[in-house]
Amino acid sequence: MNSLIFKIHDKKTASTSIVDVTISGGAYSVNIDNVFCGTMVRDNNSVLGYSTVDEALFPYLEPIAYQLKNKRKRISISELVTAVVGIVQLITFLFGTIITFRFKQAMHKAKMFLWLNLLSTLLEYIDIAHWDAIRL
Repeated sequence: MNSLIFKIHDKKTASTSIVDVTISGGAYSVNIDNVFCGTMVRDNNSVLGYSTVDEALFPYLEPIAYQLKNKRKRISISELVTAVVGIVQLITFLFGTIITFRFKQAMHKAKMFLWLNLLSTLLEYIDIAHWDAIRL
């Protein structure tokens, strides 16, 4: 559940009201001046982008919809930090994978080099042992 609190100005009465919108799933529960006024939902067919069936919420629907649209456009600091941490984790994973792959390639080349050197030593030993057996 996410909550958003903001102030709206009523042009008719020239008063300011504190609006508390609690977002749960796809529903927006609206309290105005600590009084529950109703629930609204996102509606892509509506001009405002939100709709409600609660009559107490009709006069406030336009300024609330405007504030909610602005909230969706803004990126909070916590969202930005989460995104940066995710990017750093991805870069670390990719870097580690590339380093591990390069290390495996280098170890394979070193192992082949050692086997080739050992093979020449073994062949030399076999050749000497073969000739010593023939001489006896």
